[in-house]
Amino acid sequence: MNTTRHFLIAAVMLIATSCGDSKDHGPDYLFVQTSAGVIVTHAQLTFVDASLQTGWFTDRPYREAGQIPTEEFAALWDVDSENFIGPSTTRGPFADNPPNAEFTCTVNGEVVNYAVELEQAILPPLICGSTYCALSYRVTFLGPNIVEPYGDFECDGPGHLFIDDAEAIDLNADGYFREPAP
Repeated sequence: MNTTRHFLIAAVMLIATSCGDSKDHGPDYLFVQTSAGVIVTHAQLTFVDASLQTGWFTDRPYREAGQIPTEEFAALWDVDSENFIGPSTTRGPFADNPPNAEFTCTVNGEVVNYAVELEQAILPPLICGSTYCALSYRVTFLGPNIVEPYGDFECDGPGHLFIDDAEAIDLNADGYFREPAP
């Protein structure tokens, strides 16, 4: 009987610690980028005709959604404060804590998926036009499914990138990024 009580108390404690937002830091943001085409190498994703807007949404309990300019999203890696959109800083929040992402597209009629770490966003100045952006990411492929050197390919059509913020960023009331509180 005593063992059952200890087991029950341990189970309740386990359930209690897994409920709610134990981090108590606000919402985690997930981002979605789309592009008309993507060129993939063993170290880079190059989005051809990337959307001007990057979608975002939050998980429970916040359940919010919106869009930000892709230029602003790419600035989250900047190490030059005059290029970083938001508060004055010497490094963007993703420079030291790159997010993970899932990249997917179709190649030769087959859907391909890759887990990657987005080490750096490369958005050449003035490359965002009126309808699209040119955007590249320096990446590290994660897990067993990787692109080997000289295994480069081009997607047959649209590419999609689903990005986890790694708790590195936050939005202010106006929908612009700000660094998290220390």
